[in-house]
Amino acid sequence: MSLARVQQQIAAEEALAAEVAARRPPALPPDWELELDLRQRPIRVHVGGCAVGGKGFRRKPLTREAALRALGVDQLQSCPYYRSAAALGVLD
Repeated sequence: MSLARVQQQIAAEEALAAEVAARRPPALPPDWELELDLRQRPIRVHVGGCAVGGKGFRRKPLTREAALRALGVDQLQSCPYYRSAAALGVLD
């Protein structure tokens, strides 16, 4: 009898957690993203929310400072479509 009660409590808590999560607004995309290849090596810098990139490519959120470093010091490419370098104030 107590196992059934515990299972009911778990189900009730899970339903409440799902309801609370459904009311939250969706997370905003980061301002800048780093595109990684299949081996997790950095390829290029994108403006957050950019849809350019092929299958299998992953993204890592970046701060503005990290995006500037990636374009300047690390000499990564800028997204050719959304011109992330221009958006950061760096010449393309």
